[in-house]
Amino acid sequence: MLESFLFCMYDFGMRASAAHRISMMPLILLMTSYRLMALWTCRDPIWPDAVNKVSVIDPEDPFNEPSGRTPIGWAETTHAMDRHEYPEGDKKEMENWSGEKDPTANALLWAKDVPPKC
Repeated sequence: MLESFLFCMYDFGMRASAAHRISMMPLILLMTSYRLMALWTCRDPIWPDAVNKVSVIDPEDPFNEPSGRTPIGWAETTHAMDRHEYPEGDKKEMENWSGEKDPTANALLWAKDVPPKC
């Protein structure tokens, strides 16, 4: 229940002030109740075997998350961002990048399923 409440509260703004959150509390509580009803009344998905076969995660997968110090949950992520322990925005430079410099152009290529220039 707490995670659903935090999800709805942070949906109104991760960095919202206390006054804003307090003034929006009736709507936050309403959204939380709707979210909880949806979670309590839905069933687990039943996937076809073909989907289950391709969805197996290798235990040695280096991109498997959460790992290390990755925060788990809305509150922990916000606290980690405040402590500057969690990345905000794109901060990594790519050596030898030969794609478009404009992020919008790259997004359009991705949407068309066209790889960047090699």
